[in-house]
Amino acid sequence: MKPVLNPYLVFNGNCREAMEFYRSVLGGRLYMQTFEESGMPASADQKNKIIHAVLRNDLLTFMASDSMPEQPVKTGNNISMSINGSDEKTLTEFFKGLSKGGKVNMPMEKQFWGDKFGALTDKFGISWMVNISTYALVISRIFDAPRKSVWKAWTDPEMVMGWWGPKDFTSPSCRIDLKVGGKYIFCMHGPKGSEFDRDLYSSGVYKEIVPQERLVVTDYFSDENGNKIDPATVGMNPEMPGEMEVVVMFENAGENKTKLTINYPHPETDTAYEAMSVSGMEAGWNESLDKLAKFLLLANN
Repeated sequence: MKPVLNPYLVFNGNCREAMEFYRSVLGGRLYMQTFEESGMPASADQKNKIIHAVLRNDLLTFMASDSMPEQPVKTGNNISMSINGSDEKTLTEFFKGLSKGGKVNMPMEKQFWGDKFGALTDKFGISWMVNISTYALVISRIFDAPRKSVWKAWTDPEMVMGWWGPKDFTSPSCRIDLKVGGKYIFCMHGPKGSEFDRDLYSSGVYKEIVPQERLVVTDYFSDENGNKIDPATVGMNPEMPGEMEVVVMFENAGENKTKLTINYPHPETDTAYEAMSVSGMEAGWNESLDKLAKFLLLANN
């Protein structure tokens, strides 16, 4: 993934309102994560504030967050330049070069979200953030359910059928052979009359299984028997990666709470990454996880 430069906005507690406004004007897909959902310790006042938001459409991408309590912002110091990418050598050189004559506010180090990150103010007073990403797409959510329940909802076919697929999709079938080398075949069906009003299958092979902690699986579009098919045959961009290795993490996040994290690797080419970025994967996953949250709430009551 080549380096990408984006503006990063910081708000005094109204990030959600601002980003929803920008989406209403600019369109596109909006992703937001609260401090609580990230697993980062936060006060009662801070836990529902936004730790990271991304608004992306076909023409632009920009990011935002609410400020930390000890770092209030005002107009003029609430915009930074943010560089994101996976080329560690290049981005490290950028960070070192930009910091010459300026001030390093946060050294380039591995952070709790898994990436290397650093922040600085250059010699002209401009704020910069540099993020060296480990994964191309990271989706996380904290559920009000114990880890064993979230694990079961992810690995029991009958339970998967209760939440799999974006909003208004159903899951007519699910097959899981939960062993290393075993295969899964998940099916979802779109709303009646829509372009997805048909059975759509995704499959893969279990590469690593650590019960209630970690799954490593391959992931690809398939037919009903789990045979790999070209993403273009189901209406996706032909540049979409044909197969990816996905890491799913299950972590304790407090009493009867579980943090689920889904990590997608960087594709081999920038065109594949771009196709992946605009595919709606992130929005689709978040809608599925919304359904999983409701499913777990019902299952545990």
